[in-house]
Amino acid sequence: MRQGIDAHYKNNSHHPEHFSNGIAGMNMFDIVEMLLDWKAACERTKGGDIKKSLEIQMVRFNIPVELHSIFLNTVVKMGW
Repeated sequence: MRQGIDAHYKNNSHHPEHFSNGIAGMNMFDIVEMLLDWKAACERTKGGDIKKSLEIQMVRFNIPVELHSIFLNTVVKMGW
């Protein structure tokens, strides 16, 4: 399973693991797709909560406070 996940990360730039410098290597399209991917994952998970997920991802990927705020603003605007 790990090999499949690693291959997915390697071939999909909306994952921070795709870049040696994580989120700092992404472009805006990658960032938007990443947020949508996280939202979709929450919808597939019983009790999934995008706001809670963002808190976890902030620590996991060392997301700057400003970008985290933009994510939260977007979540609120979308009514998620």
